[in-house]
Amino acid sequence: MNIYDRVWAIYGRGESKTFLTRIRSTMKTHGITQTALSKVSGLGESHISRWFNGHCAPSLETKLILDEAVHTIIENRG
Repeated sequence: MNIYDRVWAIYGRGESKTFLTRIRSTMKTHGITQTALSKVSGLGESHISRWFNGHCAPSLETKLILDEAVHTIIENRG
């Protein structure tokens, strides 16, 4: 399954709160910080913070980037 299919299967129709809740839960489980996520994804730490604080919603493209970054961090720790 490619990254696009995985994100669609996990997060459905782009519901940002559900997506961010699941990403945050995965990050907590694996000890991933927003700083680490920023470094791996190339996205600004302030943007990541704004998404997690509910000030704005990430686009589908950004969700793909965040998902891939989280999985990259987890795989590299394995």
